Amino acid sequence: MTEQQKSIIKTLREQNFSYNAIAKAMGVTVATVKSYCQRSGLAGNRKEAFKSQSDTPLELPTFCRCCGKQLIQ
Repeated sequence: MTEQQKSIIKTLREQNFSYNAIAKAMGVTVATVKSYCQRSGLAGNRKEAFKSQSDTPLELPTFCRCCGKQLIQ
């Protein structure tokens, strides 16, 4: 896993995205995301965090599967 991917995962977890959502957006396995989060102290249930936020949904960014850069459409 590259440093850029680690940074992206950390940012998305801090924004309360699930392992599944992050894995799908980045094109990696859920196990990879979960393993990194557990080793980095980013693990835990994020469902409660969503309840405390406003009703405005967060939009999950899309990343290039080759280079890992965020795609802006």
